[in-house]
Amino acid sequence: MRLHRLVLTLVLLSVPALVHAQSSPCDTILTTGQTFTGTVNQAATLSVCEKPTASDGTPITQVQGWTAYLDGVATSLPLTSGATSTVTGLTLWSGAYILPPTPGQHSLQVTVTGQTAGGTMKESAKSLPLSLTVNPSAAPPATPVNLTLK
Repeated sequence: MRLHRLVLTLVLLSVPALVHAQSSPCDTILTTGQTFTGTVNQAATLSVCEKPTASDGTPITQVQGWTAYLDGVATSLPLTSGATSTVTGLTLWSGAYILPPTPGQHSLQVTVTGQTAGGTMKESAKSLPLSLTVNPSAAPPATPVNLTLK
């Protein structure tokens, strides 16, 4: 089973200007999982850099939806497409995300589901996990992080 590669960026809404320091958040692909620290119920923008591919390597030509797996529990993830990086060819998908209401360590993974050119519905492999440390009280804004997911 061929794993696809994603870049996940969690950006605090309070520091959106930091995301635009690069020409595109999708210009760089990391190869290891990353960590992120925030507070309970903190609003963030979840960004995924992806060229949608099913877990068997088949290109997904029509994206139907995204799924977030927080500690293994699946929920729908509403993401919209943005610009495509001229460096990597990956498209930026982003949407609002609220950090978990429970303090402690959490794991976040993402998949994409859609139709292949043959019309078959397929889901991608789960991304590498993003390690979330969720604190119970307000903390200073963290620097945005990038995560390559497989």
